[in-house]
Amino acid sequence: MEYYDIVLGSCAFDEQTGKRLGFRKIFKVDPGQGRGIAYSSDKRAMHLVKDNEVSAVICADYRIDKKLIQLMRKRNAVLCIPLPSAKQRFALSKDLYRLQNLFSYAMKSKVRATFISLAQSREYMCSYMQLIEFAKFVGATEDYARLCISRFTAGVFGSEEKPENNT
Repeated sequence: MEYYDIVLGSCAFDEQTGKRLGFRKIFKVDPGQGRGIAYSSDKRAMHLVKDNEVSAVICADYRIDKKLIQLMRKRNAVLCIPLPSAKQRFALSKDLYRLQNLFSYAMKSKVRATFISLAQSREYMCSYMQLIEFAKFVGATEDYARLCISRFTAGVFGSEEKPENNT
């Protein structure tokens, strides 16, 4: 199985770093630059999903927007859940609680969700196995975790990098 990740455009790394971490490709995104991804905190996110201008939404604050999630389900958009940064301990535990609730709600709503590192620099990048273990920590099965960081993440950027569709 081939794995993919999404990092911020400011993250400087070479192709060998991606290979060592176990990824076939690591995609870069810049906030507000498009590439088929919107941020849930962006006021235009609902309109972008509604108009099929984006294929994924990154929810960096882990808040549940029920209307947005239902619209994502209708438009078959992917919910990208980034790993929380290890800021202060209390903020991290609060983020983990919100993240578990967000993932649980997404699964109940039948929205495809994937986990990404959204690393801002090379120091914050993680391996595919760390993403899988984190997904399991918040409630995903190992099979779902492998599926999402393989097919769902690649699907965000179109058929050029998308693995074969098995289901």
